[in-house]
Amino acid sequence: MPAAAPARPQPRKLLEGSIVDHYEIIRALGSGGMGAVFLARDLKLGRLVALKVLHPMMTDEGQRILVEARATAKCRHENIVVIHDMNMVEGMPYLVLEYLEGSSMRAMYSDQGLPRARAIELFCGILRGLEHAHAAGIIHRDLKPDNVFVTAGGVPKILDFGIAKLHNMPLAEGSGGGMGSLEGVPNDDNETYVTISGEKGPVGTWSYMSPEQFRGTDVDHRADLWAVGIMMFKLFTGGKLPFGKPDPHVLMYAVADLEQPTPSIAQLVPDLEPQLVAIVDRCLRKLPEERFAGARAMLDALEPLLPGNANVASDRCPFPGLSAFEESDAQRFFGRAADIHRAVARLETEPLLAVIGPSGTGKSSFVRAGLVPALRGSQAIYTIAIRPGRAPLASLAQVIVQLTGKREPGYAQRIADELPSEPGYLGSVLRWCAQATNSRVLLVVDQLEELYTHVPDPMQRAAFVTALRAAADDPSSPVRVVLSMRSDFLDRAAEDREFMEAITRGLHYLMPLGRDSLREALERPVQLAGHAFESEELVEAMITEIETTAGALPLLQFAAAQMWEARNRPARVLTKASYIAMNGIGGTLAAHADRVLADMPPQRRALAHAVFRRLVTAEGTRAIVDLAELVAISPHEVPSLIDTLVAARLLVSSADQQTAGATVEIVHESLINAWPQLRQWMEAGRDEAAFLGQLRQAAQQWDGRGRAPGLLWRGEMVEEAKRFSSRLTLGPREYAFLGEVFALENRASRIKRVAMIATMAFLIVLLVVGGVVVVKIRGAEQQAIAATQDARNSEQKARSEAAAADKARQELADQLQLIKDKEAARLAAEQKADAADADASQSRAELQKTNAKLQKALADAQAAVTNEQTARKQVEALLEEQKKRVRALEDQRKKIATQLLPK
Repeated sequence: MPAAAPARPQPRKLLEGSIVDHYEIIRALGSGGMGAVFLARDLKLGRLVALKVLHPMMTDEGQRILVEARATAKCRHENIVVIHDMNMVEGMPYLVLEYLEGSSMRAMYSDQGLPRARAIELFCGILRGLEHAHAAGIIHRDLKPDNVFVTAGGVPKILDFGIAKLHNMPLAEGSGGGMGSLEGVPNDDNETYVTISGEKGPVGTWSYMSPEQFRGTDVDHRADLWAVGIMMFKLFTGGKLPFGKPDPHVLMYAVADLEQPTPSIAQLVPDLEPQLVAIVDRCLRKLPEERFAGARAMLDALEPLLPGNANVASDRCPFPGLSAFEESDAQRFFGRAADIHRAVARLETEPLLAVIGPSGTGKSSFVRAGLVPALRGSQAIYTIAIRPGRAPLASLAQVIVQLTGKREPGYAQRIADELPSEPGYLGSVLRWCAQATNSRVLLVVDQLEELYTHVPDPMQRAAFVTALRAAADDPSSPVRVVLSMRSDFLDRAAEDREFMEAITRGLHYLMPLGRDSLREALERPVQLAGHAFESEELVEAMITEIETTAGALPLLQFAAAQMWEARNRPARVLTKASYIAMNGIGGTLAAHADRVLADMPPQRRALAHAVFRRLVTAEGTRAIVDLAELVAISPHEVPSLIDTLVAARLLVSSADQQTAGATVEIVHESLINAWPQLRQWMEAGRDEAAFLGQLRQAAQQWDGRGRAPGLLWRGEMVEEAKRFSSRLTLGPREYAFLGEVFALENRASRIKRVAMIATMAFLIVLLVVGGVVVVKIRGAEQQAIAATQDARNSEQKARSEAAAADKARQELADQLQLIKDKEAARLAAEQKADAADADASQSRAELQKTNAKLQKALADAQAAVTNEQTARKQVEALLEEQKKRVRALEDQRKKIATQLLPK
């Protein structure tokens, strides 16, 4: 058994919030036999870092941390942890490393569900890091699962270069031969870190040490390959080691005995692929010269075992140029391993993944050649890919038609018409498909920005995104939706708040490739094809030129494709001479396009100008244009021109299921940005381009709504159309739209002229009629004046008659008073008659006569009163009749005067 390790002074515990130089301690991340690791904040640069603090300074450990700092700082690679700083605190040395989220690779050894393909990916990353370290002359000497950290993005990072050494330099701990005594500290994996004892001895972790490390001889980079072989052996066997876990002394002699071969992994895992068995067994050859010559050689043997990477070395160009990678190109798609891992992990919990990034970052390639093949490698998946195009609901309807298998006429159009009112139908069909195929269903919507550049109708846009959101509304559902969209259109998605919230939850921002990733994307396809770049300086020059350029990836791919065509075929080398000849990457695309134009006669170049000008929107993006519209420019010349430009990889033409025709577009937006000739055309024809965009949208909406007259242009837009129409050649739909616009404008002009003539005629008639009316009015006024005078005379007469009537009434009143007086006298007489009854008889006759007279007088008085009342009523009726006549005359005069006023 190993001797007990000497007691070590423990480091002072750093408390949360304490400051070490300009680093603020946040919390402890872990500790071990050598020290502790803390999460800290760099107060100068405002970033999180890992602070690795060792035990109080001892001679050996001081040397160890110095070696680790120098070795780690010298290795700048995606698969090696980055060191930022080193210093001392209270006698304790510490390193400042990049902060990584994830876990050590040792945690994966207990995960029996780790697919072999994923394990091979991890070991490929480790080998790439070792290749870089070995090229810098650094040998790790302590590779083990604890010293490999797998980030949350799935990228393996090599840690702890504390006992590393420079190749062909003396061992830091003594390099004499022989096997000194072992002192060790067991870790939680029952493995022992072997330290030096005395002047000479092996260093490393005994389970992973190579024979030459145990023997104490000088080691080289092949010792690290032995450790990789042990790690692979352990992972693929479920935790077993080639020699078991015996006493360190027994293990030391078993490993160091060159006569005893290492047991083959095939004895424990009979079903392991023969190629993988051969790789592991070769790593564990006891003689270094029998192992792989280097990490690159091992990589070349291991990478073909990745999904789709078998037998790819050929003379086929490994670069797609300006086109996107397809799923079939997965074996040549490099530089996005971390992004792919993160995206796959996100899709486990998020039903909608939005891949957002600047133009030229390879979003379409990432989804097609990266994400989809990765998903297929771990699960059964049914994939449908669409683009919104100019008829997004029709695109979704085609998905439903494809899945349901219904082909009856009009079915797709009926589905497209019903989707706005039933947006959940798409999701129900996708879930049904998942159940029927017993797989996950992945709906890929590529280039979502087309929804905002080619679809003017907000109702169609809203219906499209609602259907997508309804299809991806349940994380437990087998349906997943993946979107790709340019980042500069992200704000347009905010017109639907709920859709924007779904995008935010599933946002995966695809950053432009960094320098290391650009290198991988450039070198690895060439290496897999059995070729190489002429020198490392050539690769560095290409990456340096392109790394700060927007849309770098397609330009790099295109330049590499051009260099591939001009490669040294016998030597299978891409040369610096070809790179210089094409004027570097910046001039490659423009030079290619210029060469294509230069080979055309002048008339054909003018047609190319007209074609390209229509293929760029007013916003400076690619436009999808009907082939028929372009052919209308010159029916005999344009078809062959487009064929030439497509063959030159400047344009792409494809069938459009929504319009039952073909469409044309620029192959990639990088061409818009990198070709000075096209930019010049765009500047010169910017107004025309803006008008063309408006015209296409208006004509599409007009045609889609049954050519409704209410959607035709009026007013200022008609004047714009007149200004540009003589200079443009358009497609049938746009011609029809402008024809209706001009016809409507002509009809409106004719109506205006007729209305003006009718108005003039009406005014003339009105003047004539007005003259006649004036004459009549004057006559009527004279008659009214005469009638008024008559009325006044009648009124005067009536007043006179009224005065006579008043006089008659007075007279009648006098007569009545007289009668009353006489009646009073008669009563008095009767009284006297009663008194003189004696005399009554004598004068009876006389009294009777008197009485008769009185009665007659009374009757006459009553008749006079009746006559007076009748006369009064007649006078009043006559007065009322005269008043009515006066009012009628006044009304007639006002009416005539009103009619004479101009309207």
